[in-house]
Amino acid sequence: MENRYTKAFRIILALTDLIIVNLCFYLGLHLTARYFGFSIQTVSTKYAIVYNVLWVILAIIFKLYHTATATSKVCFYKATAKVYFTHFVLFSTFLVSIYSFEHLVNFLIAFNCLLFLSLLIGRFSGGMLEGYFSGNTEINNNADCD
Repeated sequence: MENRYTKAFRIILALTDLIIVNLCFYLGLHLTARYFGFSIQTVSTKYAIVYNVLWVILAIIFKLYHTATATSKVCFYKATAKVYFTHFVLFSTFLVSIYSFEHLVNFLIAFNCLLFLSLLIGRFSGGMLEGYFSGNTEINNNADCD
């Protein structure tokens, strides 16, 4: 049974993930433009829509914001890893099919490193804060993840 706090947590989680994903995309664009001379027009911001839709579809497929996943830390970390790595492969393949790989390598490295670090820090700090406020610091290792 889902209560209103769990539902609010899932909605906040989805919104913060989309904010993180977009910040990493645009920060990756600007970092590669500044330090590697990469043109922002090469990977236009119109691909941010593709990127966001792909993230949402993969989050639905891997049940990232499902009640059972959001209430178990182990399942949540596994689902996040599945979404991240699948998204990395699909979005990189999409961009490389449109542009040459030499022009995109710096952007893809910067962008995916930023996204990985922000998700890692966000998930572990969120898990620690949740454990601190709930008084439960143990992770449920016997969780049944789909």
